Amino acid sequence: MLAGQIVAPGEIKLIEIPEPEFTSSAGEIIFQPEQTCLCGSDLPYFDDAFDGDPATYPRQVGHSLHEMVGTVTKTNGKRYKEGDRVLTVPVNQVGLFERYAVSEERAIPLDTRVPEEQALMAQPLGTVIFALKKLPKIMDRD
Repeated sequence: MLAGQIVAPGEIKLIEIPEPEFTSSAGEIIFQPEQTCLCGSDLPYFDDAFDGDPATYPRQVGHSLHEMVGTVTKTNGKRYKEGDRVLTVPVNQVGLFERYAVSEERAIPLDTRVPEEQALMAQPLGTVIFALKKLPKIMDRD
């Protein structure tokens, strides 16, 4: 199975790694991403554009990617079955894998009425909504 690793600013290598395994006895899926997008928080790892401390290279295998839609290929839980289409948010922005294990809690079923490229934007949109809810407090208004 392939995974990406940022080995230097602007350089990603594909490396062969073992297939993912469940890390707990229940409540996980093996997920295969098919569409992803880059978040602004991913970009500094690709181009070493950090304020303050620079990134260290090579980066952790699979870092940095965290918005994606795809297919459940295996499950040891009850919420999803093989073949289900979901949006996932991997832990710690580590999703640059051909497949990975993730808790069912970090997966959302896709609504078949919504084009997947639009569903993919749900997580970034959630970040914007979260920030906007804080705006009145920042501006000292209720």
